[in-house]
Amino acid sequence: MSEPVRSGSAWEYVSDVQVGFVGVDGVGRLGSLARCWDEPFERAAPVRRFIAFEGQKNFTGEYWAASSRDLVGYESWVERDAAMALDFDPAVVALASQPFCLSWWDGDRDRQHTPDYFARLADGTGVVVDVRPEGLVDEEAAEVFAFTAEVCATPSRRPRRGSRRRRAGPGRRHHRRTGAMRVTTTVPDARTAPALAARHRSTDAALGRVRDAITRLRREKTQISVAAVARRANVSRTFLYDHPDARAAVATAMAEAGERRSQMVTDQDEAREATWRQRALNAEDALKAAHAEILTQRTRIGELLGQVRDLEAEWTQEAIQRITAENTTLKQRVRQLTTDNRSFDERLKAARSNLRFQDRRVADLEARLTEEPSNDHADRQDRLP
Repeated sequence: MSEPVRSGSAWEYVSDVQVGFVGVDGVGRLGSLARCWDEPFERAAPVRRFIAFEGQKNFTGEYWAASSRDLVGYESWVERDAAMALDFDPAVVALASQPFCLSWWDGDRDRQHTPDYFARLADGTGVVVDVRPEGLVDEEAAEVFAFTAEVCATPSRRPRRGSRRRRAGPGRRHHRRTGAMRVTTTVPDARTAPALAARHRSTDAALGRVRDAITRLRREKTQISVAAVARRANVSRTFLYDHPDARAAVATAMAEAGERRSQMVTDQDEAREATWRQRALNAEDALKAAHAEILTQRTRIGELLGQVRDLEAEWTQEAIQRITAENTTLKQRVRQLTTDNRSFDERLKAARSNLRFQDRRVADLEARLTEEPSNDHADRQDRLP
């Protein structure tokens, strides 16, 4: 590219514009745009990554395109809406995001530009799309878009006036350009507006379900997480991560739940600490009482030991021997008395037995004395004539 490519005459210098892309086989390629018209850019992989980082002002993500049955990346909500509009367009059969990178020399410096989308239509025509909010299209961006429009025209004919920039919603501008062998016109707004409106209604309904799910989880005191909210609200996790309101609602709910759990743990710790403090105080009181009781017992033991020592000091060895001898004599006397007591008991039993025998003899004699007078009276009566 020794000669500069001027935007005013880009058609004559299209062979000097280089295009870099990642082919279907995943291998990066670089060549002249004039020799790459027949490449299936709708199947190309993105030439750069979709980066997301903390504090990022725009929202990156991926959109599942039904037309190409694959994920299509976007770097802002504006690009996502453009991808949705293309996907809902019946004429689009395939869609790819950031399909290639154009590079050229403008006479002063090397320039590069990566279109946002490439769409393949049902008739084989290709459409190159640049998406940027209208307020962000400055003079340099307008020049790049105009240059891209010229170099993306087919080599067989120059671009028609019908390939123009058109509005696709408030504050958004789609720059659709021709490419891949034929010039195409843009899809009328009337086709995409209902699809976008339906998409917005679906998004609002999903956002309402997300809020209801968060409310139910709070009421049930269930742990709030992205998976739990997605399951309750019947939405995908991608929606929760990509939609700013949904992401903010889930993040706020998770933060509040975390604060509640932290407060609950703190309260439990304080209650547990108070319980242990009370137990420690009770144990300390019991220990003091035990120490007092031990001191009392030690004092009593000391007093008894003193009394024992006093008693030991009063008794001499002779007194102990005398007491021992007297104790022995008393034991012998106790044994003698026990023997005498046993003998007296036996004699008492024998006397009682004799007494009972004598009582029976007396009773028999009295009975006989009573019977004898009766018999004498009977004999006298028998002797009378």
